[in-house]
Amino acid sequence: MNTLFRSTTVLDAPQLISFFAHSFSVTPQAEFLRPDLLHWKLWTKREDYSEPRSYVFERGGEILAHAGIWPMTVMTDSGELRGCHLFDWASDARVLGAGVALLKHISEMFDFVFAIGGSEMTQRIIPSIGFKKIGEAWCAARPLRAVRQMLSHQRMNWKIPARLVRNAVWSVVPPNPLAKGWFVEEVPEKVGLDWQFSHAAVYPFYPLRPASFFRYLRCCPTAEVRPFEMKSHQRILGYLVLSVLHHQARVAGVWFKEEPSPQNLHLAYDLAQQAAEGIRAAFEIVASGSTKFSEQAAVSAGLRICKYTPVYMLSRRSDVFSVPLEFQLADTDAVFMSDGTASYWT
Repeated sequence: MNTLFRSTTVLDAPQLISFFAHSFSVTPQAEFLRPDLLHWKLWTKREDYSEPRSYVFERGGEILAHAGIWPMTVMTDSGELRGCHLFDWASDARVLGAGVALLKHISEMFDFVFAIGGSEMTQRIIPSIGFKKIGEAWCAARPLRAVRQMLSHQRMNWKIPARLVRNAVWSVVPPNPLAKGWFVEEVPEKVGLDWQFSHAAVYPFYPLRPASFFRYLRCCPTAEVRPFEMKSHQRILGYLVLSVLHHQARVAGVWFKEEPSPQNLHLAYDLAQQAAEGIRAAFEIVASGSTKFSEQAAVSAGLRICKYTPVYMLSRRSDVFSVPLEFQLADTDAVFMSDGTASYWT
């Protein structure tokens, strides 16, 4: 019987939930299988990307492999690159090679496919099918409300007093001179976003994100997505977006109206912390990036590195591997998904 490669529709939801539950060894009630979340991430209309975002291999009506697409466009010195991050990538263990074959089909639709981390099995497999390690993504965090963080997330044992003192100290960061005269102002939902960014021909290269992308993010059923304007009385530096989930304020990303210089990035991470401190439900702030350029800015702004994760890329174009790309949380499903980490400082 022939194998069929096709995009999915909302009619596939029940079968996909069953397939995912079996593939990932979870119950159909797992958070990432919520029907409203599944509908939003796979089938809700996106103004910035009109093509399908979910594909399967099937045989005789039975799903053999699935992959969801988180698309992006990057404007570089050599032109426009179309890329994507895959999520909900799974295959039937009884059908060898189905997941790899699906990935290869999808990779032909883009200039590059990238992956950050993944399970131990995924990290063993992807180098053998053409993915190259291009660097490491950093993740940094800072406690915001140490006591509430402890009561909500901490593992209760004899180390709690020491952790509480440590987190309380880390939660108090002296005002940074770079942030003087600058403030954040939340963009109300009823106000249309009209964001224009100039990230072409600068180091590093950021995926371009039009206003419609943020309208889509705001409809996420599991995370509270809050966009802010970074400004002084003289000028607007750009925008930052926080995604609030499980008492974490995740810096979905920062975008600038001018060059993302080290000083501007440092200032942006200062202002992200200022915005997060104003959200009572946020006990911790988390940020991520994929270059030393952004890592140094985050550390200088008072965030503490808590882990590094390998970044892999698959591309038929050799020139793509030399392009310095800055991937933020908004460029993967980490902006709205829970990996089971309630707090980085437990």
